[in-house]
Amino acid sequence: MGMARLGGALVVAVALLGGWVLTGGGGGRLGALAGAHLVEVDSPPLRFEVPAGWEARDWQVVDRRAAAEDEAVRAQARSFGLSTDEYISRLEETTYVTVMGQPEHGYRPVITVARARLRDLPSPVEVEALLREQRATPAPATRRASPAGDLVVTTYTYPFGDGAVHAQVLYLKAAGEVVTVTVTGTDPGTVRRVGQRVLDTLSTA
Repeated sequence: MGMARLGGALVVAVALLGGWVLTGGGGGRLGALAGAHLVEVDSPPLRFEVPAGWEARDWQVVDRRAAAEDEAVRAQARSFGLSTDEYISRLEETTYVTVMGQPEHGYRPVITVARARLRDLPSPVEVEALLREQRATPAPATRRASPAGDLVVTTYTYPFGDGAVHAQVLYLKAAGEVVTVTVTGTDPGTVRRVGQRVLDTLSTA
């Protein structure tokens, strides 16, 4: 299994693991703005806004014992043919920064910036195919221009318990590297609003 495929599934894992991630340094900063926060990623250099009250998290500090005891996380690891420990290690390796909102229906909405481990920006068709491989149901992906460069964006749902995780993922090439910025949550309205804010404010730092 390639790292690119695992990277595309980060969003689901982060939604599940959010309760165990502790505050720390990480690869980015969260600065204050009027009524919002500015997320700044050091490398690759990116910035975008999130609502006030969101918090940065550090993927380098994870309670592996708690993760190993969660059946949902073990199921995710099994779906990729990995042990739970291997799965968490891959998440640590690929995630630049995680930002979390306030809990909704027992789960926090999450934004992750992660390396996609791809050489070139994927096409909309390739993004849709990647998501379908992971049991997600994507909307039609589109390619568009942004202040951060060309990007491919789509929304999708992923089965989670008796319901679904809702997400927006965008792929872009920054500083020669393909990265993903993914907004995830159990409330589709929150994902839609926050995802649009990311798209509207995304730029190179």
